[in-house]
Amino acid sequence: MSQTPAGWYPQPDGQQRYWDGEKWTEHVAPGAPMSPPPSAPGDGKGTKDKRNWFIRHKIMTGLAAVVAIAIIWSAIGAGGDDTTTSASASEQTSQSEQKADGSGDKKASDVEPAADEKEKLAGIGDKVRDGKFEFVVKNVLCGKDKVGDSFMSEKAQGQFCFVKVSVKNIGDEAQMFMGDAQSAYDAKGNKFENDTEAEIMLEDNDTFLEDINPGNKVTGTVIFDVPKRTKITTLELHDSVFSGGVKVDVTK
Repeated sequence: MSQTPAGWYPQPDGQQRYWDGEKWTEHVAPGAPMSPPPSAPGDGKGTKDKRNWFIRHKIMTGLAAVVAIAIIWSAIGAGGDDTTTSASASEQTSQSEQKADGSGDKKASDVEPAADEKEKLAGIGDKVRDGKFEFVVKNVLCGKDKVGDSFMSEKAQGQFCFVKVSVKNIGDEAQMFMGDAQSAYDAKGNKFENDTEAEIMLEDNDTFLEDINPGNKVTGTVIFDVPKRTKITTLELHDSVFSGGVKVDVTK
């Protein structure tokens, strides 16, 4: 029998649910938690301690990676301060004209490929390479609005698109695969970033902050939160946030 006293306890969605001393009831309430959350009451299926430790470990690893990237970018930006102040009047005029007609809103690498370019792109099932990684996109499935379970889950703003991809290290040293380095596009050229929080909710997802040694391969899922009825047409895959990337047409 559970030793947790009856009362209101916080849930992952920000609400509170009532624990009657033996099981969770259907009663929920909004607002701040009234008391410290209990350790997960037993439900016959065991606790989530192992999964919680894994999630915390992955999150801390991800934060460390983000901090390292920020430091590198800061150093690069500091070295370029002297050159940015020498921009010519003609360049500034050109940038103003681009903003006026909307042509300067997106970088050339951040747009959906033209029709003739897409004909040359690899498709689902084809091997493509960027840096130390060789990718094969297995499939793209969209439509779910929630990922996880009753204990811990993530809800989509629109719909989740699950991209199953294999990643092989073709380099000579270990390389970390990061979902944050991957992008998706729709037919209008809108660019979508991956949803790290949703990827954490997947069991045994080997493509979330995974170190891959030379010659090894993992298969996992990258998740994108896109508007409902939006269809992903192109993926841009990277071996790191600094690489040029390689595009894959997922409509063929």
